[in-house]
Amino acid sequence: MIETEVLEMGSFATLGITDNLIDILKKQGVIVPTPIQTQAIPEIFKGRDIIGKSQTGTGKTLAYLLPVLQRIHIEKTNVEVLILTPTRELSKQVFDVLKPFAEMQGIDAADVIGGRTIENQIQKLKRNPHVIIGTPGRLLDHVRRRTLDLSHVKFVILDE
Repeated sequence: MIETEVLEMGSFATLGITDNLIDILKKQGVIVPTPIQTQAIPEIFKGRDIIGKSQTGTGKTLAYLLPVLQRIHIEKTNVEVLILTPTRELSKQVFDVLKPFAEMQGIDAADVIGGRTIENQIQKLKRNPHVIIGTPGRLLDHVRRRTLDLSHVKFVILDE
């Protein structure tokens, strides 16, 4: 388990984050990685499974999103990343953090949550997005309907 402790801070570049993602971070006012990012990003790049634990507001979402986004093969038309969250609100929050990075990388993403029409989500899923963010109940609903194929998923992230 990775827990945040006092670490020597580096830069996102030394962690292996690409310049275009660093540019987006700078535009958002994020310059120096947080302890959870400094610990998690290299481990994710190594392909290791991690459990990250840190207080709210310490950058956990970026700690997993940045390295995972760099490993997506945009030329493929499969779901490669599945992010599960317990609530619609958290799914929306993660999607909002993801959006500018995904747009810059040419990555298609869709949020699949309750409280929205199934038909609209089916249309999103027909695009074969690279990243799916959603709640378990709605994701299971789509799997049962066979509107969501998870057979090519490379990364599964459980947020909270």
